[in-house]
Amino acid sequence: MSVLDEETKHFLFELADRLGWRKSRVLEAYELAKKAEILEIKEEDNEVIGIRIKLESQSRKGEFYYVLVGKYGAKCNCEFSTIKKGICKHIAAAIIVWYAVSMIKYGKKINLDELSWLKESEEGM
Repeated sequence: MSVLDEETKHFLFELADRLGWRKSRVLEAYELAKKAEILEIKEEDNEVIGIRIKLESQSRKGEFYYVLVGKYGAKCNCEFSTIKKGICKHIAAAIIVWYAVSMIKYGKKINLDELSWLKESEEGM
């Protein structure tokens, strides 16, 4: 595992708090995010507003999950997300990829407070 800068650590720990997850679980999503294939980046007004990625299943080789996250929502085709309508590790990984792309392209962090769908998910859990 690579050494994380303080800003990234802070973001990951904020994400863990927001999701009500253990920090180790978000770090697992971070490791998963490093294996993501970026399919599409949505940009508007010099800002990344969403991202679509593809992740291979960790347990079923050859099976892939497609994840979309953005300002207005998140979607993953995994069983957990489809059935429970919750935030799965794939969505968490996509949020992390979104953060990384946003920082690299524009030097801008993702403001988790602006993601109303993340707040709605918290209330539903």
